[in-house]
Amino acid sequence: KKVSYVLLPHNVTILEMSNVSNTAKVVIAPVSAVDLVQMEGIENQQLFDLNLRKDLEKTKVNKDIGKSIDNASEHGNFLLYHNGITIICAKLDTSDEGKVKIQGYSVVNGCQTVSSLYRNKDKVTQDLRILTRIIQVNANQSDLISRITYNTNNQNGIKARDFRSNTPTQVRLQKEINQSYPDYFYEIKRGDEPEQRIVIENTLVGQILLAFDLKRPWAVQRYSKIFDDLHQEIFARPEVSGGRIVVLFDLYKEIEKDLQLIEPSLFGGYQITKFFLLYLLSEVLSDDEVGKAFYKKPEDFYKDTVQKENLLKCIHIILGDLIIDLNGEFKEAGGENFDFKATYKAPNLLRILTNKVIASHKKLIARGRVESFSQLWDTLESQA
Repeated sequence: KKVSYVLLPHNVTILEMSNVSNTAKVVIAPVSAVDLVQMEGIENQQLFDLNLRKDLEKTKVNKDIGKSIDNASEHGNFLLYHNGITIICAKLDTSDEGKVKIQGYSVVNGCQTVSSLYRNKDKVTQDLRILTRIIQVNANQSDLISRITYNTNNQNGIKARDFRSNTPTQVRLQKEINQSYPDYFYEIKRGDEPEQRIVIENTLVGQILLAFDLKRPWAVQRYSKIFDDLHQEIFARPEVSGGRIVVLFDLYKEIEKDLQLIEPSLFGGYQITKFFLLYLLSEVLSDDEVGKAFYKKPEDFYKDTVQKENLLKCIHIILGDLIIDLNGEFKEAGGENFDFKATYKAPNLLRILTNKVIASHKKLIARGRVESFSQLWDTLESQA
């Protein structure tokens, strides 16, 4: 969607130009930083939409690039130090000698470099050149574009999460949250700019959905699998929407407020404890009449400020009841002598603990000692 741009207007020698398997046209040339910083979309980061991550300003790499830019005497050597960048474009024209015209372009590798150059554009000179690979690919060759993006980044510090950042599922979820929940920002790329919004990082969302939806709290610490083997199962289910993510994220934050109630406190200090409590909450809600409707579509319980407040009040009360039951199980099992780590690592042991807590909670509801989610919700909604 970018306008045409003349990238090499300074009598630069084109090192190589070829057609690769009749699918892509390639130009490799040392491009002046003066030209690179004038490309459209750097300031608002749209130039890097196809990149696996956005600008990460405070990394060591960016700091080192900044130092090289500051030292004008090193500009001539920059080409020797740097790995180069990759640009994908829809049209590539080399009919004018020493020039390359590109249209519909995006930087798929080299976001940190181009962004650093742009931040220091008043210091760049014609002598500062970057080895640039420009690849013309048809827009309908999305699979080839993905492979180029993957392989040009594969030798860098790229995580599985980065490789999933441009998938239709992740992009859809981000758009849904932007449109329907403007106070929140769903971060799918490192370096995304949330402005003043509440950031919901998609790795955390993967953990939340693993614990609440898929009921596997023991798996939340396998970060690499969230965006690898489990990505489709976690994120691509029809019920996973922007609304579901926002509501479950807020439930997770509500859990954080109640961790100090856990005894012994050692157990409350484990990161996985929050996901275990979310799992317990999921078990309670999925076995409750009104809770089943919530479990199916939680955003229906979050339509306005009053509903949001009522829901979080209900959740807070239920969490308090569950933690009392959980503390009782710990005390009976020896308190601080309870083997937390072994229990968390073994699904069967965690299920045994869960069954005991849930059974105790059901007994208290049956005896009228505590209120169910349905009772709590109906009472608060009737008062609204």
